Amino acid sequence: GYTKSFPLGFLRFILYFNMNIKLAILPLLCVPLLALAATDKTIAIASSVPMASEAKIAKNIKEECALGTTQVEYLKAYLEDEDYTVELVNDPKTVKQGKALLIETVGAQSSGNAFIGHRKYVEIRGTLYTDGKAGPSFTALRVSGGGLLGGFKSSCTVLHRCQKTLAKDVVTEWLKNPEDGIHLGD
Repeated sequence: GYTKSFPLGFLRFILYFNMNIKLAILPLLCVPLLALAATDKTIAIASSVPMASEAKIAKNIKEECALGTTQVEYLKAYLEDEDYTVELVNDPKTVKQGKALLIETVGAQSSGNAFIGHRKYVEIRGTLYTDGKAGPSFTALRVSGGGLLGGFKSSCTVLHRCQKTLAKDVVTEWLKNPEDGIHLGD
């Protein structure tokens, strides 16, 4: 009985061994594909969001609220939540390889106060660059009265609340399907 089943048993062993080798090698073959997919999730943003040259923003907002750095912090956090690798650069327009997102603050207003109620807004615009070429652009605006317990919040805190929501709009909505000319937010 053993000699008759030997060729069949040997063949089963070879097939089993061959399949296990293929299964062991398959993940190694996928690594280059994962590396390519990971590069698609890398994006450069400015280390500080600039104010557009035509921006009409009160001097006290510019001096007290640090809008440029807080907008970057919120953008970076939302991008990383979406599994992006974020590179901070001086000017996203100068990035020649990969994706870069240029965002500018176009306007910000801080009227009202904790006693009569906040009426604040932040407006931004952005352009997605791919390999140094300008692509789709958007505008976005968010208005806030401070939310729950707004009367206990400073003007800068309410403006930062607008910025946080804008960052969420850009990353979780627009960046997933960058449509040119779209307006986000309020």
